[in-house]
Amino acid sequence: MLYFYSPAQIGAGEAPSGPGIRVGGMVVEGSVQRGDGTEVSFTLSDGAATVDVIYAGILPDLFREAQGIVASLWSRIHEAAGPVMWCPCPAPGACAAEFVAPGC
Repeated sequence: MLYFYSPAQIGAGEAPSGPGIRVGGMVVEGSVQRGDGTEVSFTLSDGAATVDVIYAGILPDLFREAQGIVASLWSRIHEAAGPVMWCPCPAPGACAAEFVAPGC
């Protein structure tokens, strides 16, 4: 069984601190920022809390703002503004399965 944590659970410290956890939420509209190369940052929300995610890799075609996703995260960096999650792509094309549309 695969399980994911909500941004509220991550903010409350209920998620493990090690690599490999999954976070699920809605991509906040207006939060997607493209960086250098394939780096993209965005904010996930569950309606109660938010978490910032930095993704390195090519985003799946179905990735959009205001859509639900689940992402595997490999490390957590806590900053004063809140938790920041780093989600690198371990191999080309391997991350596409990590983003799941609602109802899947």
